[in-house]
Amino acid sequence: ALRNNNPFVFINHFDNARFSLLRTRKWITSAAAIGAVSDRGVPEDLRDRCVNLSDAIDTDFFTPEKARLVEPPGRPVILLPARIEVGKGHHDLMEAARILIARDVDVDLCFPGAVDSESLHQTLASSAAVKGLGDRIFFLGHCTPEVIRDWYTRSSIVVLPSHSEGLGRVLLEAQAMKTPVVAYDCGGMREAILPNETGFLVKRGDVEELADKISYLLANESERLRIGERGREFVSRQFSVSALIHRHETFYLRALSALS
Repeated sequence: ALRNNNPFVFINHFDNARFSLLRTRKWITSAAAIGAVSDRGVPEDLRDRCVNLSDAIDTDFFTPEKARLVEPPGRPVILLPARIEVGKGHHDLMEAARILIARDVDVDLCFPGAVDSESLHQTLASSAAVKGLGDRIFFLGHCTPEVIRDWYTRSSIVVLPSHSEGLGRVLLEAQAMKTPVVAYDCGGMREAILPNETGFLVKRGDVEELADKISYLLANESERLRIGERGREFVSRQFSVSALIHRHETFYLRALSALS
């Protein structure tokens, strides 16, 4: 692109800490524009150039009315929809589940997501057996959007204890499906939910607090339903597809006009 004088933009879909990587710095100096999915953690010297493009989901697709009945495992379901890879927090949720079971709080964990790390997959399965969770954890593998939508409805809570995220798109999908969410407070998670209104944020790595929030939601059905309704309203208002299209059109037109 540089050799042919073609303008290019740099868009980061991950945690904004990645803007500080040397390989990133090499290219953003030549970019016509810089975009990210949240405002959180953008380096000070890039704040004037970086545009928050956020994200969006199809709320006509992710709506409870279109979900199909999923045969339940038997106990309240805690869903962690993420690829099986390091950093997504599967170990953290398993430890929180161990704490909950010790408190006599019954839960099943469901992990829909492709296996990107087979070694981690095997480690998680072994750890589940050691922690006494062997019959409570279900690896669902890669799921179509329709199947994920069904599981959002079947689940009591969606948990995303990632140690690094740009925005956490599955949080938007879950809220659109009126399912409360609990996530670690990292990256752009704080922009993806309304803390204490559509879900809860927990300090990264605090599995005890993670267990506390899950337990609270399971024990308070009326509050869980209220939070779910509020989540649907929030996502429909802030993360519509039309708003995303408008943000991107404006972003690219400004990038082109700056070079003309």
